[in-house]
Amino acid sequence: MAVGIPPLELRVDRERCNGCAICAQVCPTQVIDVLDRKAVFSRREKCMGCQLCEVECPVFAIQVRRPILKVVSAEGAVPQVKPQVEPQVEPRRTGEPLIRGKPLSSYFRE
Repeated sequence: MAVGIPPLELRVDRERCNGCAICAQVCPTQVIDVLDRKAVFSRREKCMGCQLCEVECPVFAIQVRRPILKVVSAEGAVPQVKPQVEPQVEPRRTGEPLIRGKPLSSYFRE
């Protein structure tokens, strides 16, 4: 069973919006129109969630939010991610550099 990705949450605070149209100008997918001096997401399905409109809005009237997805396995259990364990390295007792675990001087004949 294929599960679709939930749509983005796109909001315009109509009380804050001053109709400057900066959001519509910076939108790379032309999702925003300005109607009656207020920004409107008229083509929501084309929004790629770049948040340029939100960042450039001078009055902070726009919010673009991605829904939080919870990954669930086929059995219904949430998979556990094991932290990577750093390899155990013995501290060097000398200041000599090592190459492939051998002292550098061991590669040169005297």
